[in-house]
Amino acid sequence: ESYAALGDDENTLAQWMRVYEEPRTLRVNRALTAQQIGDWHAEQEEWAEAIEWYAAALEGSVVESYRADLMYKQGLFANSAGETERARAYWQTVLDEYPGESAALEAVTQLEQVGGAFTPLELGDLYLANEQYTNAGAQYVAALEAEAHIAYGHIGLARATEANGNLSGAVAEWIKIVETHPESTDLYPEAWYNIGRLQLALGATTEAFAAWQ
Repeated sequence: ESYAALGDDENTLAQWMRVYEEPRTLRVNRALTAQQIGDWHAEQEEWAEAIEWYAAALEGSVVESYRADLMYKQGLFANSAGETERARAYWQTVLDEYPGESAALEAVTQLEQVGGAFTPLELGDLYLANEQYTNAGAQYVAALEAEAHIAYGHIGLARATEANGNLSGAVAEWIKIVETHPESTDLYPEAWYNIGRLQLALGATTEAFAAWQ
C-alpha cells in the first residue's frame, strides 16, 4: 500500500506477489490479493493477465456474491480484449450459477449490449431472485399478455405480488392457474396449497380449508 501511494507500480506488484505466494497467507487474503493483482493488470489494459488473476481469486473464494462479481468482471475484461464470445460465456455463467446476485442483472445488461435477448419471463425470474418485486411483477405481466402464455407466469406474478404485500392479488394469480390452464394440472397441488395458505393469512378460514381439501 505504501508503494502504491508512492506510485511505484513495480514494487507494489512485487509485494502483492509475495503475499499471494506466502504459504501462511489465509485463503481469503490470497483471493483478495489475486484480485488486486488482476485489477493492476486491468489498469494496464493487460486483459489476459487480469482474467488469469481473477481466476486465481475464484479458486480461493466461496462467497457467492463475490464469486459472481469476479465472473462478471472477467466478462468485462474479455469484452475489452475484443473476445465477445468469451465475455458472453462468463456473463452467462453468472446468470446460470448466481441468478440471485446483483451481478446477474448487470450481466443481463452486458449481454443485451452484445446481442443477447431475454424474454419477460426470464427477466421476471431474475428480478424476483434479486428481490426487486415491482420490476419482477411488471415483467410477469408482460409475459402474461401473450395470448399463449404459460401458467408459470402466474406463479411468478403471485410470488412477486405477495412479496409486495398484496395477498389477495396473489390468491387471484394462483386461482388463474387452476381455472384457466387445463394443460398444467401438475401445478394444481402447489396452486391449491398456496391459495389455502394465503386465504388463511387473510383470515378466510373456510376458503383455506376448502382449498386444502
